[in-house]
Amino acid sequence: MTLNELKFLCSLQQKKFRSEHRCFLVEGRKSVNEVLQSDYTVRQVYATKYCVEKYPEFLQEAVIVSEKESERISTLSTAPDVFALVKMKSEIPFSAERHKKILLLDDIQNAGNVGTIIRTADWFGIQCVICSENTAELYNPKTIQATTGSFTRVEVCTANLCEFIKTHENTYSFIGAFMEGIPIRKYSFPEYSAIILGKESTGISPEVNDLIREKITISRGSKETMLLPDSLNVSLSAAIICYELTY
Repeated sequence: MTLNELKFLCSLQQKKFRSEHRCFLVEGRKSVNEVLQSDYTVRQVYATKYCVEKYPEFLQEAVIVSEKESERISTLSTAPDVFALVKMKSEIPFSAERHKKILLLDDIQNAGNVGTIIRTADWFGIQCVICSENTAELYNPKTIQATTGSFTRVEVCTANLCEFIKTHENTYSFIGAFMEGIPIRKYSFPEYSAIILGKESTGISPEVNDLIREKITISRGSKETMLLPDSLNVSLSAAIICYELTY
């Protein structure tokens, strides 16, 4: 690997350079394998000598990197032994005909949570996630890492949520997740359901809240116990809702 290549790969840790070059990095064997089998364009694979020797059929065209170079390239606390340099895809225009069940993320800024929600959606067969403009970027390294490859199968779009809701309000029932609302176990989800999740600190934004038709909640456990958390982690809430939504 040349010094210029190393500098370029390190620069992709920053959003402005990912946007400029329309490229991002995928880290780790599972995620790299997933992207290699997807319709994403992989520009180059990089791997340590040990990894190439262990998986020659998988990494026969990989560029060799040292462990120190891996540590510089990676954003993880423990650097993986394989990376893929991948070209971003253009967003597919949203079509309700392809998706009866969708998730809307309202300003969720923790990239790990966003990635976990995408992975959860994939598990439950929900193949579209709409992100507000202030939600963590799909191609953020932490988002990509948390999806563990699910980003290759789930359609992720960015939109102004208020405009999106107004455009599709005759197709979808827009259902917000709140601390108070109809208990999820008692709620019958319509055929076309759009679930809106807000960030843990402030919840769904007031302007989006004004457009929501229904409010649901995940009931707490025993109310006899006073030592209960204030709220559930948003990615855990998403998992519970996706289960109820699809079963």
